[in-house]
Amino acid sequence: MTGKQLQKAIFGGLGVLLGLVWLGCFAVIFLGGNTGFVQGIPGFAQEAAWRVAVAAALAAAVFSGGRVLLGGEYAREMKAAFLAAGAICILLAFFLLREPVMDISYLDSPRETRLEQVSFGSSQLGDGSVRYYLEGRGTEGDHLFFRLGRDEYDEGCGLRQENPDMSASVVYLPHTDVVMTVEFFSGAK
Repeated sequence: MTGKQLQKAIFGGLGVLLGLVWLGCFAVIFLGGNTGFVQGIPGFAQEAAWRVAVAAALAAAVFSGGRVLLGGEYAREMKAAFLAAGAICILLAFFLLREPVMDISYLDSPRETRLEQVSFGSSQLGDGSVRYYLEGRGTEGDHLFFRLGRDEYDEGCGLRQENPDMSASVVYLPHTDVVMTVEFFSGAK
């Protein structure tokens, strides 16, 4: 390996390492906190946007690292590895973007379900944002789980303290489970 090839490999490796650090920071910010809960069309747009951003960041890290490192003595082995990594990125992008694309047809007429045996929960990972949840039995007897905003969570918990047999109506997108609207009722209907 010549001095120039060694220099290219070192800078390429540092570039890939820097890209992975950037990708890790990006994942912590957007996957860990997910910038808060938003309902309705803005919630769907936020869900789709972070999925597109993660897919793009993965592809950028792999393809830019591959472009830098494809020179030198081990070019054939590196090329095969980066082509395989690129194929994995395409596959991951497909799985990340499939659900929002499938929900586009439901934006005008989302699904609605009635929840019985309603309960509420919250979770927090470290110093990250708190996530609020609503769960219960759907109209077909299946156990459903939805993410709520803080206001809806507080309203539902307050109503549940007064009426333990409360129910809820949830309008949602079926593939991403983005809540469009939620309404609570003070008794099982």
